[in-house]
Parts: sequence; C-alpha cells; structure tokens
Amino acid sequence: MKKILSCLLVMTMICGLMTACGSGGDTPSTAQQGETSKESQQSEPSKEAQTSGETEPAAATEVLKVPFLSGDVPKDPVIQELVNKFNETTGKEQGIEIEYTVTAAGELLNTLSLGLENGELPYVYYGSKGSNMAMEEGGFNIPFSLLPGGAEFVADWEAKAGSAGMWSKVTGSNEIYYLAYDNQGPALFYNKDMFVEKGIVDENGEAKPPETWDEFLKDAEILTDDEHFGLAMGLQWGSYALYHIVYNAFSMVPEGAISFDYDNLKSSFNLERPYEVIGEIYQKGYCVPGAETIDNDPARSYFSEGVAGMFLGYSWDVGVFTTQYVANFDWDLCALKNEDGTDYGIALAPAVGLVPTKKVLELSEADQEKVMTVIKWFYSDEVGARLTEEGQLSSSNPSFLEKADKSKMLPQTVKMIEIMTSGRVFAFPGKVQGLSESNTEKSLPTLLNETLLDYCKGNMTIEEVKEEIESAIDLELQTEVESGTLNPDDYK
Repeated sequence: MKKILSCLLVMTMICGLMTACGSGGDTPSTAQQGETSKESQQSEPSKEAQTSGETEPAAATEVLKVPFLSGDVPKDPVIQELVNKFNETTGKEQGIEIEYTVTAAGELLNTLSLGLENGELPYVYYGSKGSNMAMEEGGFNIPFSLLPGGAEFVADWEAKAGSAGMWSKVTGSNEIYYLAYDNQGPALFYNKDMFVEKGIVDENGEAKPPETWDEFLKDAEILTDDEHFGLAMGLQWGSYALYHIVYNAFSMVPEGAISFDYDNLKSSFNLERPYEVIGEIYQKGYCVPGAETIDNDPARSYFSEGVAGMFLGYSWDVGVFTTQYVANFDWDLCALKNEDGTDYGIALAPAVGLVPTKKVLELSEADQEKVMTVIKWFYSDEVGARLTEEGQLSSSNPSFLEKADKSKMLPQTVKMIEIMTSGRVFAFPGKVQGLSESNTEKSLPTLLNETLLDYCKGNMTIEEVKEEIESAIDLELQTEVESGTLNPDDYK
C-alpha cells in the first residue's frame, strides 16, 4: 500500500509540473531578482524595481512566448520580417517565440497602462523617452541590472556606443533602464550647388561647408544677394532656438550648451557666440526676411526651393528634404565646431530603446535569460545593420553603420549617422525644460526663443540674455530641490 501511495504522489507531482509548463511562464508568482555583477553595478536598484514577495521562481517553460510591443510603426515591416527569421532559427533552437505586436506611438502608453491594469504587460516594449518617463514614474520598468547578464550587456553596449548610447532612469539614477537605440540630433544642411556657384569651394572645386560659427556667418553673407539668402530661419516655431541653435551649438562647447553646477544649484548658458552670429545674420539681412513670422515648415520650404543656401535643422529633416519638401539640388549636411576646430559632439536627444518591464520578474531565472536573449538579439549587429540600411535607424553604435549596405542608403543619411555617433546625450534635470514651477510661466524653449528674438532686434544685450536664462533655470532648480522633486545628488 505504501508503494502505491508513493507512486500516486510522484504522478501527482509530474502532472503539476506539466501544468506549469503549459502556462507560458505567465504564472502570478514573483521571481527572485536576477544576479547582478558587482563590478558593473553603480548603485542599488531603485525601490520601484524591487519585488515584494520572496516566493520561489516560476517553473521554466519549454518554449517561452515573449510578448514584444512596439510603438514604432515605420519600422514594423522590417522588424516583423526579422522576428519571423528569429523565431524560425534562434528561437527554435533555444525555445523562444517572440510575439511581436505594434501600436501607434500615441497609443503606446495607453496600451501599456491597460496591460498593467489587467496583468498583461509585455515582457519588453520598444518606445520613446516620453513613454519611458511615464512608465518609470509608475514604477513599471526595471533596470537591466535585475536580469541575468543584464549588467554585462549594458557594459558591452556602452563600450560599442559610448555615452551617446546610454540613458538612465529619468530621475537621474545611475540605474540603466534602457539603452538609446535610435538617436536624434541636429545638423547644418547646405545647398552644395549654391556654394559652388558662389565660389565657396575647396582646392578641388567642391562645395566647402563651414566648420565653425565664424565661417557660418561669413558663408551666410556670401550666399546673400538680391534673390537668395544665406539662411532660412523659422523663429515662430516655439522650439526653434532649442533644437536649431542650442542643440547645434552643443558641439562647440566642451561643457555643453547649458551646464549645471549641482553643488550650488547654478546653471551656465554657454552660447554667447552662436547667439551673436544669429543676431548679426538677422540684423544684416543674411536670412530670409520676416524670420519671426516664419514657422519651421515654411523655413524648410525656403531651403528646399533654393531660396536659402543653409538651414539649421535636425535629423528628421533628412527625410523631410527627400519626401515632403523635396530639395531638387545637390545638398549635404555637417556639424559646426569650436573655433579651434575641435568637435565636442552634437547634442543628442535620447530617443527610443527596448525596455524590460517588471512582468519579467515573474519568470524563472532560466526564462529571464531567454528574455535577455531577445533583447541582445534586437541590439545585435544583424538587426541594427538591417534597420540602418533600410533608413529606419540612426544609432550611436558605429558598427551598425559599418555593417550596413550603404549602397541602399542616401548619402545624407550616412552623413547624419556619422555625425551622431560622436554626439553626447543632452538631458535637462528634473523639470527644467518645462520651467513648470518657476516665475517665468514659460517653458525653456519659449524663453530661449523670446530672448533670441529680443537680442536679434536689439532689445537685449547678450549679457542680459544670459542672465535671464540662467536666473529662470536657477530658480527652477532651487524650487524643485525645496519641494523634494529633484535630488541634485542623482546628477553628480
């Protein structure tokens, strides 16, 4: 009888294990946190990343289905093709099946929020900084350090992509919550045909773009005649000064366009020379007239129609000038540097990346490793190079561009990515960009625009511009620290 009871008990246990295997790993139990490399861990995981239970890990699954949600519709056809290939090869070999779905960028956060409510968060999602910020504030994301091999993966990506590929929790924590995969950055667009016509050429007779802000000013003067202008500016666009001046001028200043002293809660506006150059271009008529009444799209059209020889723009303008406002002439782009020729790296906005969610912590360590396999695959040269050559990725990882088939790419796209690979991520602390609690009652982009225009019109000196911008930022820093919404130590 004892033998019979023992056999029944063993069979019951086996059936229980088979039931767990068929669950797809989505059992409600909470897994223990993954091992973290002490050498690469810079700080303790944030409280919202910790799990509250201490139950045993869920049973490993034979085939783990990995829900992968993307908010990047343009990449969808290429990613879907690559996912299918993964599922048929690596996935079959290692027991992984990616369940890939895509939603409109504007719906990503809503989809994730709904998933949180009903317990169906994806294991990973591909989204913009804006979505990540909202998710982080709710404590839904987890840092890579909690996943098996996550810290080593982060260190490997940093070695390849440099600081331009890194982005941490929005509060400034040293924890890495996602790695910047698709960057955005500024550039100076110029009409090569107009440059040649005006004699702005090198020793071979090829168009010679400006390398410094002084050369930029000189070229604007040369390009201006009765029918043409050196520069198209859209000062009516509320973020013109931020994206087109501050971000473009970032590469000429070693400490950055706007730097911060977190010990004394002071800021420093370091762009006196670029503002002086823009002011002179405006005052001497080297830009399209009425810049203060021109929005960004009309300014783009002035460049694309050959009215203006230069346009301070952004990485998305490569697509604009090839599809929306098509420039039917030979054009290229470059980055302006310091007066001694030093390029300190343009300002990059950390764009999209692949983010693991806290749902992964419900998995066994073996299944967490499978999720890491999916993340590593997505950040691999195979995927990155393919998306790059399809014009769907501008990564700070130079190996993606090196291994891409450049014959499939626009030369301007190649140049833009080359410029961005030496860039630096520029992120404002706390709520500084919004200046939400300061006495200005203006966002920082609005304040930058208004002071730039006042300077151009002669209503402010450059010293007054600097003082007004710094005073507003300093007040915001002080207010946030006093209210507890900003910890300056997070940024030191």
